[in-house]
Amino acid sequence: MTAAGATSRLRCLVSCRLLQRRPSRLSLRHFQGPARRGSPSEAQGQRGDAKKFKAVGFAAYLNKPVDESVLYNALRQVAGITTNEQPLITVYTSSELPKFNARVLVVEDNITNQIVAKCMLEEFGIQVDVAANGEEALTALETLSYDLVFMDCQMPVMDGYEATRSIREPTFNFHASREHDRAIPIIAMTANTMQGDREKCLAAGMDDFIAKPVEPEKLQQALQRWLPEPEAEEAPQIVDINLNKASKTEVLQQQASTRLVIWDQADALKRVMGKQKILKTLVNSFINDLPMYIEQLALNLQQQDSPAAAKSAHAIKGVAANLSAIALADAASRLERACLDHSGETIPAEIRAIETELSDFYAETQTVLQQWQAH
Repeated sequence: MTAAGATSRLRCLVSCRLLQRRPSRLSLRHFQGPARRGSPSEAQGQRGDAKKFKAVGFAAYLNKPVDESVLYNALRQVAGITTNEQPLITVYTSSELPKFNARVLVVEDNITNQIVAKCMLEEFGIQVDVAANGEEALTALETLSYDLVFMDCQMPVMDGYEATRSIREPTFNFHASREHDRAIPIIAMTANTMQGDREKCLAAGMDDFIAKPVEPEKLQQALQRWLPEPEAEEAPQIVDINLNKASKTEVLQQQASTRLVIWDQADALKRVMGKQKILKTLVNSFINDLPMYIEQLALNLQQQDSPAAAKSAHAIKGVAANLSAIALADAASRLERACLDHSGETIPAEIRAIETELSDFYAETQTVLQQWQAH
């Protein structure tokens, strides 16, 4: 298949609109009812509730209304508990997360990734502003005072490396309120996790590195490293039921097979802190933007512009990873690498893989979104 044939297939894809378990002795209890192996649920979570329920013997704690996927994963993990020494199973909710009195700038060109980052950070009580490229970031830092910057590396106009080097210049004109402390922390956010990427970020003047898609636990650790400590309060040990040990094992098993997971709904929900409505918006936004992504990729390939095609594939990879579209992200990553390596003989096969994964992702998400709508 020629490169021209491959781009034709991509354009056709745009025009075709893509686009036995044993019974377990478990009980679900309202929080006022005593139980040893139950899962209490209440409408409004309060600080300290998780610790209280763990102390009286509950194995899990959920807030009502309980999302069915969250409940399913909770039951599956509770069924595997064999000792009272296990940590309480709960879910990331605003009442359990530390709150930071901070203003943070997120520099990211992709709208879906912007929404995910903003959603996650706001759950930590953070005021979030967004810049779409390095130039906008410089303007924002000159205009307002920020406590922390999350910097994407690959962006149009001005990338994250150049923006960071500019910020680190002694003559950079920070907002007046920040003159007392010019060393603002900058954390790189990148889907590139190859050897040398972290060193490249640090060499540009960034202070830390977090891989995309960003996981809530990793984000919390970064915030705790670089922001002033929030109000001290003893927090319960948390096991995130949206990506528990059982589901991780299943994902690894599927990744070892010839077919990756099409869409890991639980992991996607986890990334937006359990907010089903936001996830639905993000999925629909990505699907609506797919023709634009594919058209740009097809144009790059038609012009035999491998670096630009790699950037287009990188963009698809980043959004797919944030939405936990694992198979699609993997296919886009392979195409990105093929373009960077100028592997013309492998590009047609990788394009066919993207076609398949895009179609499968569209079909699966539409089925799930319709089910959510019905409920």
